[in-house]
Amino acid sequence: MRISVNDLRKSPLEMDVDVPPENLHLAAEGFSFPAHVTGHVRFQMVNQRILATGSLETAIGTSCVRCLVPIEMEIGANVELVFEKRPLIEEGDEKAALDAEWEAGSREIDYYDEDVLDPTEPFRQLLTLELPGYPLCQKDCRGLCPTCGADLNQGDCDCETTSSTIGETDWKARLKGIHLNQE
Repeated sequence: MRISVNDLRKSPLEMDVDVPPENLHLAAEGFSFPAHVTGHVRFQMVNQRILATGSLETAIGTSCVRCLVPIEMEIGANVELVFEKRPLIEEGDEKAALDAEWEAGSREIDYYDEDVLDPTEPFRQLLTLELPGYPLCQKDCRGLCPTCGADLNQGDCDCETTSSTIGETDWKARLKGIHLNQE
């Protein structure tokens, strides 16, 4: 996905995004990307900077962290990016260029080279940040029985554990048995 900066100097570019996840190098442990990345992004030149605004969406596949059931869900990211032309590094100016890179990084500015802008990496980063840290099949997922491993969403199991002790581990039981002597 490459955009000509010369074309942006003439007029803004409205881009409909529809690419396979492999083109954005989407990969994350525990997640699959079964659908194309779609969306709409507007690129426009403002002085020497390029502003990109819009949104991206895709589907992900993963497993519920409580019951391990495979799930598929939609994720989306708002695109609000600023690109600057990469500064030229000359012999005596390496420190100044590195300082400029550091400052730009803290302002969340991406770079373009010469007259070509490639938004692939920023798009990948935006979508990766939207991956859920704790994916659930449903908000009130009951998970698995700690004794027999039965899916408690399908109904109660025949184990002797009660619903009040499900999730209570051995250390919690021992902690409840500690009594401090007060002198």
